[in-house]
Amino acid sequence: METTPRVTFWQRRLLRLRIRTWLSIILLSPAILWGALNLVFSSTWGTGFLERRIENGLGLPCRIQSVTWSPWGGVQIRGVRILSPVDSGQSDDVVRIEKIVVDPSWASLASGEKRWDRLEVNELNGKVSIELLKEIMARYQKASTISSLGSKALEPDSTSTGTEGLDQGGVKEKDGISPLNRSEESKGDESQAQEDASPDLIPVDDFEGTITISNSRFRLYSESIPEFSAELNGVEGELPVWGAARSGEVRIASFEVGSRFSEKSLTFPFLWKDSFLEIENHPIQLFGLDLEISAALRFTRGMPIGLGIDLPDQQIDLTPIYLQKKPPISISHIQSQSVLRGSLVNPRSFTGHSFTSFQDFVFHDLLDGGDTRFDRGSALVKLSGSGIFAEDIRVIGSEDAVLMNGFATIDGEAAATVRIVSSPERAGSHRKRVEKVSSRLSLDFEPLITPDREYRDIRIEAREDGLMMDLGKEGEWIPFVSVVRSVLGEQTFDTPTLP
Repeated sequence: METTPRVTFWQRRLLRLRIRTWLSIILLSPAILWGALNLVFSSTWGTGFLERRIENGLGLPCRIQSVTWSPWGGVQIRGVRILSPVDSGQSDDVVRIEKIVVDPSWASLASGEKRWDRLEVNELNGKVSIELLKEIMARYQKASTISSLGSKALEPDSTSTGTEGLDQGGVKEKDGISPLNRSEESKGDESQAQEDASPDLIPVDDFEGTITISNSRFRLYSESIPEFSAELNGVEGELPVWGAARSGEVRIASFEVGSRFSEKSLTFPFLWKDSFLEIENHPIQLFGLDLEISAALRFTRGMPIGLGIDLPDQQIDLTPIYLQKKPPISISHIQSQSVLRGSLVNPRSFTGHSFTSFQDFVFHDLLDGGDTRFDRGSALVKLSGSGIFAEDIRVIGSEDAVLMNGFATIDGEAAATVRIVSSPERAGSHRKRVEKVSSRLSLDFEPLITPDREYRDIRIEAREDGLMMDLGKEGEWIPFVSVVRSVLGEQTFDTPTLP
């Protein structure tokens, strides 16, 4: 008869010790993992790893003060700095962010998705000059190939009218993303290639996330033209992403252009639907103009974005800007449609066009009290990765007409030709006015085929001394800005500072 071996006292003690050890390991493993991750990310190696990832994505130096993580508080990144290139000449950081909090979704991680419930960005301060932005885009072009989402650069001599792809309302694109029609299918081989190269990274499902922005500001300025700057202050709001259709909004405390124009308390409602973050035909008043804004950001590789701005038929009244002074211009009817589209990860891919038409344009001469009237006018302007092209700008009146075309490239080249056509009496008046400003200036007109009209072509170019024009005697090049201000009168450009 077999007997079961008896478990000794020491064997029972050893078994209980092993059980306690494994229980302790299981219970303490989250704390050990938490401590290990915080130790890694708080080290120079951990922050350097994240810095390099950001640098590789943006192409700009990055510095991070600290990174911490907890199961209940998510990942907290403090003191994020996106630096200017060393040889850019801009000493200020391009972007400074006080704190970023990423609250990951454990459910999505368990299912293999890398998503978060909430992404908070607090105290983002963006400050970039046009010159640095131009340099960054030039470096990007040299360091990378053009993305498949990019569009072919528009050449200055293009015969395109800029109206291809517009429906009768002037807002629907034929291919790619449209601000107002995200369901439009891509057409053509190129468009199909774009779609094939850009599969959705975020499929439609029930998972929902939120982007929160608070205490943020953005400023775009020019080092060569100190008078120019555009600034958004007090930016905050919540944006929905992923999952079912939901709404959110972004609020802006003030939008300032230069030191004289300011608009307070702007609100932009957003709608998340089918992998698109949209603004749909939102009416807004900006600096006395009634606008309608539409935008769409698609969550696919490359992050394509589209923006549409419509200016419905209206009268321009600049009296609120000039307060008690008479505005220099008045327009009884003006309307405009503008579209911009491209990829956020490839600045060179952006293309766009703007078409504006107007009637009864009057320039009120604040220098001598006279008026110059134009019956009608239009302007067609295009944007590409190469620069801005004014294909056709014209204002037509019974006594005067002004025709213009020109371009400004991202490399700093700029040129334009302005043709002034006037009656002989008006041509003589223009010549006397210009020559009265300085004996160095000359505005001699030449006769057209018809005897009742004379013309003068004025060439404008970007040169080493800045923007110049051939308005001097015998074609001498003269500073453009100073001459225009002197000829038209300083009071024309002197607008009061708005509160």
